[in-house]
Amino acid sequence: MDRYGAAIVEAPSELEVETDVKSQWMQLFRQPLIGQSLTISLLGIGVGLVLFGFNLWIPSNLRKLGFAEVTADRILRDSALIGFPFTFLIAWIYGFWSSKKTIILLTALTAAALLGFAIAGDSVVSNRALLYALLVIPIWGINSVTAVLTVYSSEIYPTRIRSRGTGLAAGASKAGGVLIIALVALGVAVPSLAGTTLVGGIPMALAAVAILVFGVETRGRALEQITAAEFKRAGIAP
Repeated sequence: MDRYGAAIVEAPSELEVETDVKSQWMQLFRQPLIGQSLTISLLGIGVGLVLFGFNLWIPSNLRKLGFAEVTADRILRDSALIGFPFTFLIAWIYGFWSSKKTIILLTALTAAALLGFAIAGDSVVSNRALLYALLVIPIWGINSVTAVLTVYSSEIYPTRIRSRGTGLAAGASKAGGVLIIALVALGVAVPSLAGTTLVGGIPMALAAVAILVFGVETRGRALEQITAAEFKRAGIAP
């Protein structure tokens, strides 16, 4: 070091902001993380409701609308194939545009498509282009939301509880699935198209608003910087 004129410089660690962070589940629901945790939970539940509600029952709903089984399966296959290329676009804009805006965009589009089904009702069968447009977004989009949610929840929490944050997101999505299956079991009938779209669309719309209010931008920022900024915003200094 002497040869090259190098010297050791001590600098405060950015992790000092986590001094009071305890490795506990309840830490997720304390300031300044409670807003983010409730948002992640709401979005996770919405994802579960769509995955195990709309996506699970849409084949039966299409047949109830008059499509033959083969035709219904072909429509769903084509919708998935149409949406597949957009997965690469989402991966790109999450990293190079904005993580927060990407989640808001995906969540809002999914909610709009689901609510569009509820508004159009059975008349959607008479417009094949509209049917495909409304199907592509929930079928493709909800899987993209799931992937983005997993990454996002691993970025917004302090190091000591980061794994608990991703566990919260995963658990919330499974809770949404259990909830919709329980509702179907209590009803003892295949839910209607309007029913499954409203059950999934309303939480997704609320989640988009919650992310707009409580979400944080993670693109181009070190994980420690994200934590430090959130604690500073809440008036909690290391």
